[in-house]
Amino acid sequence: MRKLRTLLVKMVCALAGGLMLSACSSEEGGSQAMGGKGAVILDLAAETVFDTKTKAVDESTYLTDRPLADYKVKILDAQGHVVSGCEWKYSERPTGLIELSNGSYTVVASDGEEFNVNASTRNGIYMYGSSRFDVNSDKVAAVNVACKPACGKLVVKFGDTMATYFSDYAVHFSTQAAGENGPIIWPKGDTDPLYVKLAEAGENVTATFQFTKKADGTKAEVNTLTREMKWGSMWTITVNPKVEDTTGKVGITITFDDSTNDKPIDIEIPSDWL
Repeated sequence: MRKLRTLLVKMVCALAGGLMLSACSSEEGGSQAMGGKGAVILDLAAETVFDTKTKAVDESTYLTDRPLADYKVKILDAQGHVVSGCEWKYSERPTGLIELSNGSYTVVASDGEEFNVNASTRNGIYMYGSSRFDVNSDKVAAVNVACKPACGKLVVKFGDTMATYFSDYAVHFSTQAAGENGPIIWPKGDTDPLYVKLAEAGENVTATFQFTKKADGTKAEVNTLTREMKWGSMWTITVNPKVEDTTGKVGITITFDDSTNDKPIDIEIPSDWL
């Protein structure tokens, strides 16, 4: 009787919420032995950090309210179906080995699906990660799964003197999820970050700036920014008035920072646009 070889899969979500899996599978080349079995053992840890190149945004305190024990973990077969008995809250997972037949699988870990229902939220972060792995009989393999924020983060900062020159102002964001329901609006006075639902492959997001001059009630709308935004990315947009020295007319200076450039992008809107 052929001895059952074991498969050990260990998952660790580190920094950006990464999962580590270690597996025993068949010999080189990736060819799979038919009819054999392996086993899986799961372990998980997590930390939320938005992924940026020049600076990190610390979201670690979020985990106080979203404990690791509530994360969902599941194993999918090659057809994308949940393997029978292989879906749990992390705290309720089997503590021993989980037997799997030889084949291709995907491990998925997630938390906060309720925050991925609407186009935007300030209540929480949708975390998601997945990775494919093979179960065979002989070969040891290692697979990494990155569990990262599956959304974008928006921050708008209006300068302290905006209210001196404008009675109202806002930024409207257009995304695929917002669609026909209208844009995601960041009005004056808001300060908390917005987490926005995005396509997994990324998508173009447009920021439209709206202003009402205090002096005469003149309203203006300026489409200034359209950029690609991906899961785990963050935009910081700073809006300040700019007064022309010679005429005293008021324009706008917009600074856009997605933390992927050495310097933020400055955009000036002349007073005759408003």
